[in-house]
Amino acid sequence: MKDKNIERIADIFAMVTFSYVTGMLIEIFYAGMTLEQSFTSRNASVPLNLITARMFGVYRNYLLRRFQIERQWLKVIVDLISFISFQIPIYIIVLTFAGASGEQIYKAVSGVVLLFLIMGPPYGYYLDSIRKLSFHLLKSHKNGSL
Repeated sequence: MKDKNIERIADIFAMVTFSYVTGMLIEIFYAGMTLEQSFTSRNASVPLNLITARMFGVYRNYLLRRFQIERQWLKVIVDLISFISFQIPIYIIVLTFAGASGEQIYKAVSGVVLLFLIMGPPYGYYLDSIRKLSFHLLKSHKNGSL
């Protein structure tokens, strides 16, 4: 399997798992959505995450390369900006599809923005970790040590 395919799979896995957990927490505990609305929203987000996860990974890689990010604190800023600028429009579409009211969308999005200030950089770290683990597993498999 090619490295780009492994990175694609890692990007998708990271986005789907991260989005599902953090999205439900925000929707239920902050926005006041019902469990059913949140499950609808999260399940609706999976196909979108399958489509957009790799695009986000490429977008993030581009920003890191474009700004020649080597220092960790600058990488945190790029992770924050890339996550917010890429995910907010998608999240609004998902909430609309789930039947959230305008007020619920406003609250959920404002909660996400605040949360992304905290969670954007950990997602970047999580994504990098999933990518490294995926490449390690592939290498172990190729060497027959898995």
